[in-house]
Amino acid sequence: MTTVIRVIALLGTVCMCYMIYTIRPYKRTTDQEADGPVLSSLVDGPGGQRQVINKEPIGLPANFEETPPSAVVQPGATSPTVFGAQDVRSAHVPPLSEMHAPSEKTADRASTDRYLFVCVQYGRHNNQLIELAKSYSIAYHSNRTLVLPEFYKKHPHDDWTRPAEEFYDLTAGPVSVLTIGQFVAIWGNYTWKEEEVMCIDGARRCMYYKGRIPCKKLQPIPSEDAMKNVQLVLKGPQLVVTGGENTFFANVPQSPCMYKWLKLQPRYREEVARAQQLFQLPQDYFALHLRWMENKCRWALGKAHTKAYEKHGLPKPDFVKDIFPMCQMQDWYYRKYWNGTDRFFVAHDHQFDGAKYVNLTKDGAVFYSSSQAQGIFKGEDGMVIDFWLLVGAKHFVGNAMSTLSMNVCGVRSALGKHCDNMQQLADLYPCFPHPDFDKGYKPVK
Repeated sequence: MTTVIRVIALLGTVCMCYMIYTIRPYKRTTDQEADGPVLSSLVDGPGGQRQVINKEPIGLPANFEETPPSAVVQPGATSPTVFGAQDVRSAHVPPLSEMHAPSEKTADRASTDRYLFVCVQYGRHNNQLIELAKSYSIAYHSNRTLVLPEFYKKHPHDDWTRPAEEFYDLTAGPVSVLTIGQFVAIWGNYTWKEEEVMCIDGARRCMYYKGRIPCKKLQPIPSEDAMKNVQLVLKGPQLVVTGGENTFFANVPQSPCMYKWLKLQPRYREEVARAQQLFQLPQDYFALHLRWMENKCRWALGKAHTKAYEKHGLPKPDFVKDIFPMCQMQDWYYRKYWNGTDRFFVAHDHQFDGAKYVNLTKDGAVFYSSSQAQGIFKGEDGMVIDFWLLVGAKHFVGNAMSTLSMNVCGVRSALGKHCDNMQQLADLYPCFPHPDFDKGYKPVK
């Protein structure tokens, strides 16, 4: 009897282990976490030939639309797309019929090309934009083809990504660019050897197919010396991976500045123009950016920013009279730059108290992304519209510790426009005023 009970107990244990193993919830393995979302894979094609197929970026809504249903479209106009009639959602990936394993001739020709593979992964969209812009400068000075990244929606731990070319067109500048889809079409069935790759930043979740680009060891980067950074990449192997925290904080040449050739895609340009007309903003309108920065602006970040003036040998601003009012964007502060009569545009981080927005509205302020009635694009898209409405203003006042404000200054500098309360910083760093100014880097133009 005892033997029977033991046998039954053993069988029960085996069954339980089997059930736990087979029906446990899916969890990404450590390797998968390091590799990131799988955007393409290899399958057997006709005649046994290996083919590359594309998979949608993880987390992309099935009902994703190029132009929101509520968007205003002029009579006779067609829905805007990125590349002619091609769907903007799949513009970064060639059609399946073109996604084939490269011929021997194609691979031979490509083997002479040198690439800078950008894997943005530090912070939100505007941090990632700096990572791309600094990679652009490095690619130019090291004579490499730039492989455009996919932007993460909020954070590197989010799966939802969108290709850079969905937002921007960078084909007109002095740097040769490839989308990830074009890069996959050339190299999709190739596993890079460790000696062929140098990783300034890890590939992590930017691995578009598992195990193809090894980044087990990062190459230290002398972030304070711009020319050493360029030399490091210039002497590097065929593929160099950039785009994370190391790239964000690296000192690189201020020119050529990517922002000079950064062209907003049609659907966003049209929405910016629609918003300007809807809000009845004057031709020479004033724009304001409020950034509370989780209350860090007026303490740690504000004090560090104040000390940065000393590093550059500049007159040190008064924290109470200059920095604090900018953080709070006090009425008297922004009114120094506003004519006091016309409507003006305000972008903000939703962190100020309600009374602040009420007072701004009384002054004539209008808002886009926070307006449920008037803002068509939401979330990350709404932030992009906010950004370019700030760029389009004749006068702009922002927060010198904000990545978004300083990126606006970088784009405005490239367009020959000023940043009214931060021009001193923009003169020193015409492309990357942030984080370079607060770091005290010596600018190389």
